[in-house]
Amino acid sequence: QEAGIKSYPVLIGTDEYIDLQEEFPSINFNHCIACMEINEELVYLDPTCSTCSLGNLPSGDQNRKVLVFTEAGYRIETTPIYPARHNSLRRILRMKINPDETIKAERAIYTFGQYDASQRIWLKYSSQEAISENLKQIIQGISPAARLIKYEIQNLEDLNKGVILSYSFSGREYWIKAGNLRLFPPLAQLDTSVVAKQERRYSLDLGLPNTVVSELEVVLPKKFKLKYLPADLKLSNPWLDLSVEYSVRENCLYFKQVTRVKKRFVFPAEYPEFKEFMEKVSTQIRERVIFQRG
Repeated sequence: QEAGIKSYPVLIGTDEYIDLQEEFPSINFNHCIACMEINEELVYLDPTCSTCSLGNLPSGDQNRKVLVFTEAGYRIETTPIYPARHNSLRRILRMKINPDETIKAERAIYTFGQYDASQRIWLKYSSQEAISENLKQIIQGISPAARLIKYEIQNLEDLNKGVILSYSFSGREYWIKAGNLRLFPPLAQLDTSVVAKQERRYSLDLGLPNTVVSELEVVLPKKFKLKYLPADLKLSNPWLDLSVEYSVRENCLYFKQVTRVKKRFVFPAEYPEFKEFMEKVSTQIRERVIFQRG
């Protein structure tokens, strides 16, 4: 209002509370946010979230019935739930395998929506030492005896742009040796632990709709020849889309996986179908790329 924008206070019960019931008077509120009226539309914002950009809300604020107080009285409205493309994470790993099979790599992580808010909190309120130590732990999972060379953060203070975290590192090796064969680690990833139960009494929460893109580019020494390349995958159900692509051009391996969560909840009656899909996928994505030393 101080800036000349029509705005109102909003009472909300975040997702840990029972949602507001329009026909049952109650006080199911644990938080207060705000909204602005622009071109007769309400735009919600949570001033308590210091890393949320305009047009973004914390996950607990999304798709909740709220009480909006205007000059004319109160209105019951529903906060938006953003589509999968809004909450997106993109990871790009570019690697060169040297003739002695040591590696040098660069990785960049691009975040948007909820991923960006979380990444920004970590990077903004952690010490440089803590960030460095965390990255060192991550690269150890990629290559034994990996050494962090440097890291860089872009757009940390600019809420109009997604944060970019990039870092470079070297390592002893990347693949697994089996005689003259070289097996890549599993490149496709999907958490199937969510379907460990045989049945469910309550809904399975997959989190907000989101999109995760993982890309890998590996330059290999010319003496290594492709022995096996897994087939591409493109699978879909009401809750998830999954695509996995492999290709080899000259002496370079390319990999890309796109995982998209389209619906937040799997209801108990739907769980058997979802469980069957996930278990089928888990067997298909375990295949590995294999090269042979010439």
